Amino acid sequence: MLTRDADTEAYINTLENGHIYKDIRAKYGELTDDGRNYKHEYNEIVIRYACEKYNLTTEQLDRIFIDSEIKISEYERSRVKPNN
Repeated sequence: MLTRDADTEAYINTLENGHIYKDIRAKYGELTDDGRNYKHEYNEIVIRYACEKYNLTTEQLDRIFIDSEIKISEYERSRVKPNN
């Protein structure tokens, strides 16, 4: 099991679709043994799973995942203090 940063996880919870992002991430983690055994075909499994569960198109799901990744990246960069 991966250890995740508590502050980042709390931030994800504030995102409009944070629950969907976390669910997708958890499904990938489940299928890939936390990224240790990735196979390309898992992408289709996760996409199908999330589209059906949340009644979304693949385009909507892609947008949610990409937007979430961008916001998380921006949040994490804002937390880094430059060395002076």
